[in-house]
Amino acid sequence: GKTTLLRELHAKGDASIAPSAADATFAGHTVGDHLACAHLARPEFDDELASRILGDTPRSARVSALSAGQRRLLTLATALASDKQTLLLDEPLDGLDISTRDKLRDVFIELLEDPARTIVIATHRAEDLVGLIDHVITVQDAEVSEPIELESAREDFPTLTGPVTVVDELTAGKKVLNRRTLGGSAAVTLAERLSSSESVRANAEKVEIATADDHALINLLSASERN
Repeated sequence: GKTTLLRELHAKGDASIAPSAADATFAGHTVGDHLACAHLARPEFDDELASRILGDTPRSARVSALSAGQRRLLTLATALASDKQTLLLDEPLDGLDISTRDKLRDVFIELLEDPARTIVIATHRAEDLVGLIDHVITVQDAEVSEPIELESAREDFPTLTGPVTVVDELTAGKKVLNRRTLGGSAAVTLAERLSSSESVRANAEKVEIATADDHALINLLSASERN
């Protein structure tokens, strides 16, 4: 569903798309051939940025001999170095080693310094999105959610930790996503925010209320949509 959504966005607007490595097609026989075609198609193509993304992949390398990771980098170099303000990336960090993933995250952040630029990332890995996004759209069973702002959704998934009996009373009748117990303590994650009176009571009963970090929040949003 997410790949289909990206293709629909690409068809309807002035955007550059980096398809998944399995779906990518390339022009010419070598990396240099492909980049030369990118220059012809996009006059403002940033060759320096493309080289940074490709790293030590030589321009003379034959496309047919590229590894899956090198093919991934070539699709990203083509899209990210284009002059498009909207970039659509399908599983952009899939199959890459940690240092390369970190380098690309830095490139994404650098590109997003331009307030007019929009980057849409499709992935099934929450860790790919941490620190890069401010909105999430979930795709489940052909249903596409409205954009969900991470910061505004954070308090919708409180985790209450404290004595089992008190936590269970506070969460009774609410939508529970996860419940863990250890000895006499329980940690329950809800899919709804607490009222102000419930928060006051929790504090009075020495029940800790925590909100999720971005990684956990993205996973919680996905789990909430499934349920």
